[in-house]
Amino acid sequence: MAGKSNEEFDFDKMFTERLCALRKTLKLNKTQMGNNAGMTRQVYSQLETEIRTPSLYTVFRVFENLDSDPGDFVNELFDTFKNEKRKVQMVADRNAAKEYYKNARQKKAQDEG
Repeated sequence: MAGKSNEEFDFDKMFTERLCALRKTLKLNKTQMGNNAGMTRQVYSQLETEIRTPSLYTVFRVFENLDSDPGDFVNELFDTFKNEKRKVQMVADRNAAKEYYKNARQKKAQDEG
């Protein structure tokens, strides 16, 4: 099995940041959040520190026991994911444009020289 791509690591980071923010919004500690999901504090803590990547089943179990709709969480996470991809693309486009104009200036200088 191949290792994770940078994009997957970025996604895991976004997921854990959202999960941690949700826990804090609910004013729960890691033990309480883990108990709500039917897991130990240690296992839950590993989700927040990106040591473990949760399965979809685990995500649903967390939300089921919080009496929350995981759709809102997933939609918010997806919006963040799209925005981050846009930022990365904008930087790539900007860098490509700079490189293009740099090359064009060099070519013009060579043609004139």
